Amino acid sequence: MIAKKRYWWVAFPLMILNGVGYLYVGRIGRFIFFWAFYTLFYFIFTTGLSGWLVYVGSFVAFYFILFCATIFFLIDAPLIAKSSENYSLQWYNKWWIYLITIIGLGLIQFVPDSNTHPPQSPYAVRLFSIPAVSMSPTLLVGDRIITDSRYYLKNEPKRGEIVVFAHPKRPQIFWVKRIVGLPGDKVQMINGILFINNKAIPRKRSGEFSTNGDTAHQIPIFTESVSETNSYQTLDLVQNSSGDNTKLFKVPAGKYFVMGDNRDNSSDSRYGLGFIPRENIIYKPTGIYWSRDWSRIGTSLN
Repeated sequence: MIAKKRYWWVAFPLMILNGVGYLYVGRIGRFIFFWAFYTLFYFIFTTGLSGWLVYVGSFVAFYFILFCATIFFLIDAPLIAKSSENYSLQWYNKWWIYLITIIGLGLIQFVPDSNTHPPQSPYAVRLFSIPAVSMSPTLLVGDRIITDSRYYLKNEPKRGEIVVFAHPKRPQIFWVKRIVGLPGDKVQMINGILFINNKAIPRKRSGEFSTNGDTAHQIPIFTESVSETNSYQTLDLVQNSSGDNTKLFKVPAGKYFVMGDNRDNSSDSRYGLGFIPRENIIYKPTGIYWSRDWSRIGTSLN
């Protein structure tokens, strides 16, 4: 075979292109290990290992290992190239083999969008960023959450759960709210109190909420309990707002009534959003994996 020098600045971009850098430097065994490693992680990401991956701790550990391995691979091949003075070209050191490998493995990685309506993620875990204040104080702007893509394939939504759902009129857009009304329930707000089936849901004042450290404008926090095992915090920005007193809503079969925890700053089932069909409820939030407030990282949801 012809001897030819390998260059690190060629190996590096080829590693980014599906690990082909290992073929370039003549390490076909490491190329196979590279793809076995990422195939294993792809399997974990698509199956979730029976729900193990949806927890914040395991999710962070998963991505930490993935990050460290990726850095190692990106550095390893260029270092091999730099230390190889006389490399004997192999049968696979041809540009067209590199190209076929890059394209072929790229196609293997391709996962088409779901054809279901609303769309269902092919992965066990899906990540979302919170762009609005409607779920404060539970979810703040900039929070990034982990959601379980498989939970609602096997379980029915429960009152008090936070859910990510496809917007009824724009199913490609996902919103996050809290379920307060189940099919057949009667839901109404009276003087800021949530009534379900003509019974007031207990709530008590539990603190104050301020945004961006503005202690001069503190908003009352109330803890609301829809059951003995499910309680959550809500905000009361404005007394006697339009959302504090509503008509009586009768939730149709197969649909759900949702509200934001920021009761006076949430577009939800009290207004134009309407009832949410069961098939639109897709993702179950499980935890916050990133937040501008570091103390919130790792917070469990639902």
